[in-house]
Amino acid sequence: MSRIQNINMNKAEVKLAETDDPVASKINWDPAKPGGSIFNSQTMSVSRQRIRVKRSILGKLFYAFFFLPGLAIGLFIIPEYMQYGFDNVILMSLLFGSVVLFTGFGLLFVVDKPITFDKPQGIYFRGKKYDRMGDNDRNKQGRLADIYALQILTEKVQTTNRNGRSLVYSSYELNLVFEDGARVNVMDHGNANALEASAEQLADFLDVPVWKACR
Repeated sequence: MSRIQNINMNKAEVKLAETDDPVASKINWDPAKPGGSIFNSQTMSVSRQRIRVKRSILGKLFYAFFFLPGLAIGLFIIPEYMQYGFDNVILMSLLFGSVVLFTGFGLLFVVDKPITFDKPQGIYFRGKKYDRMGDNDRNKQGRLADIYALQILTEKVQTTNRNGRSLVYSSYELNLVFEDGARVNVMDHGNANALEASAEQLADFLDVPVWKACR
C-alpha cells in the first residue's frame, strides 16, 4: 500500500484530502529549493541500515560542463603565458577559465553534498560525517526521530535557451518535514515516478507519511 497521501491545493487554502494532520496545514507548500532540474539529477542508494542521496552520474556530468572547460582553458593558457608572457587576451582568458573552474569545483564538491540517513545511529547528515560537536542546523544534520513527515512538491520552471526561446518544465522536490513546520530539501529532479519511488523508500525507512501536493 502506498504511503503517499495527496494534499489538494489551491491559492486560498490547503485542503487535507487524505490526512487530518494539523502539521500538513501549517507547513509551507512553496518550493523549499527553487530552480529544479529537467533530468534525474539525484539518486538514492538503499540498504537496511542506511539510505544515501547523492548526485547522479548525469548530475555530475552537468557540473562537469563548468569544471572541465575551465580546466581546459587553464591547460591551454598556461603554456601560452610561459612562452609569451601576459597580454590582455591571455589575462582575460585565464580569469574566465578560473571562474568557470572554481564554479564547477564548488558545485560538485562543496555545495552539493550527499545526505545520509543512518538508522543504527538514529541520525542524518550532509557530507562525510556527523558533527558530534553539536551543529543544530537541520539543513546539515539532525535526529531521525525528529523527522515528522515527507513532502512532495511540483515546481514549474521557466528558462530561456540561447535562441531566446522559453522552455517550461516540471521539477519535483522531496523535503523532510518537522513538527514545528520547518523543512529540509532532500531531492530535486525532473523524474516524477523516480522521486515518488524514492519518497516511499525513505518513508518506509523512517516510518513516516508522505504528503504530496496536488493542485
